[in-house]
Amino acid sequence: MQRYSRPATRPPQNDRGHGPVTTRTIQVLDAPQNLPFPHVSQVYLIERHVTALDGSPLSKVAAVGVTSLAPARAGPGAIAGLVRGQWAIESLHWLRGTLYREDNSTVRTGSRPRAMATLRNLAVGALQQAGRHDTTEATDGPAATSTGRSPSSD
Repeated sequence: MQRYSRPATRPPQNDRGHGPVTTRTIQVLDAPQNLPFPHVSQVYLIERHVTALDGSPLSKVAAVGVTSLAPARAGPGAIAGLVRGQWAIESLHWLRGTLYREDNSTVRTGSRPRAMATLRNLAVGALQQAGRHDTTEATDGPAATSTGRSPSSD
């Protein structure tokens, strides 16, 4: 197993979405021998700093994680990509659960729950394709308020 004399890092990655600038860094180390998780090969620390356009800090978040992937299979860049991909999935589930109140749905039998989940995913995807990444605001429009119903009514 490859041993790092210091953490393997990836150069900071900067993203500017709809205003704030997000800087992400990752450090990866071989897992300590006494870690109580079986099959862990590496541990990592991801730090995310979000700043406003004027340079004032908005938030700082640190996340630690473990992976069974060996350093030869997944370096810092690959691990960072896998983590971001997982958060994209979690974000979609969060939207479906909170905005569309999926857990409150009365659709429970046959293929109907899967069909409704597909329609919710389609709605989120259509908004993103149209350039709307503020899904909550985009779905809280005149149709929702004129009927007195939420966009999630089944």
